[in-house]
Amino acid sequence: MLNKKTLSRYSELARTIEKSPEVDSSKTRILFCDGTNTFMRSIAANNMIGENGMHIGGVSGFLLSLGFAIKTVRPNKVIIVFDGKGGSLRRKKLFPEYKAQRNERKRIISSLFKSKKEEQEAICFEINRLTLYLKSLPVNIVVAENIEADDAIAYFCTDVFKNDDKIIMSSDKDFLQLVNENTKVWSPTKKILYDEEKIKEEFLFLSQNFIIFKVLTGDISDNISGIKGLGLKTLQKHIPFLFESRKVELQEVINFSEKYSTLSKTIKKIFEQKEKLYLNYKLMQLSDVNISDHTKIILTNDIKRPANRLNKFNLSKLFLEDSMNNQIKDLNGWIRDIWWALEMHNLKQ
Repeated sequence: MLNKKTLSRYSELARTIEKSPEVDSSKTRILFCDGTNTFMRSIAANNMIGENGMHIGGVSGFLLSLGFAIKTVRPNKVIIVFDGKGGSLRRKKLFPEYKAQRNERKRIISSLFKSKKEEQEAICFEINRLTLYLKSLPVNIVVAENIEADDAIAYFCTDVFKNDDKIIMSSDKDFLQLVNENTKVWSPTKKILYDEEKIKEEFLFLSQNFIIFKVLTGDISDNISGIKGLGLKTLQKHIPFLFESRKVELQEVINFSEKYSTLSKTIKKIFEQKEKLYLNYKLMQLSDVNISDHTKIILTNDIKRPANRLNKFNLSKLFLEDSMNNQIKDLNGWIRDIWWALEMHNLKQ
């Protein structure tokens, strides 16, 4: 069934956003798409069923979301990164309960399927289908075993493309810790481009201190608990230096909590739970990811390969098979407005 509310939202945003200026093709401007995050978010939000009776909402939602991001930020290179097999193993060795709640949660689109097995089969079908679409679009696809997409994207941003203009597309707030003068984060759910100024405006501290905020408050989505009762307001009251115009290290927070533990129960809890905070930092920090040299070589080789060629014939075939014209009315216009400039830039490389 067609999710008209989702379509209406994208249409309204497309009408209101001003046309972005053309990007200087001589300067690299990369869009990193957190593929796993984008797909899972899309399949949960879009219940579209194709004429063949197969669920296709994850594919259509992914393409709409990615296309909107490209039209907004105007990159000249797009790299889509998916979690590899065994991606969570490293963090689970540190913390066995990492993402444990995801195995127990309710089915994502339970209203459409009779069992979890049936839903999983549909998800596998959609992932395979999405791969066919992406192979016909001018993008690079990266999947590395034993690491999560977060780690691969962080490595690219802090090492391989350190000095290039980069935008990360994800609803995962963990990426906000990477924001600097060369790196921004596009939130596909909020339709907000986070730069240093926007993070300061919304969270009241520097982007470099976002990791300390996360370590202290935790991350429910990854089953990582923080210090109970901590939030922006309590941190402003008890750890005011976190909001100063300088980078704050976790050890400084620990030292402060030890020195002033008698001032409040909150500060005392921070010191008492310092081992949890050290663990949280290891689990959550992306500024220096733990990736083997062998994996780094694989990742670097993946992005050095030429991007896929734009294949309009294959796209047309897939669109017809999946009744995608219900979601994207004008395939030729969609290709022209979103993908053609990327294809031309890739051909010049």
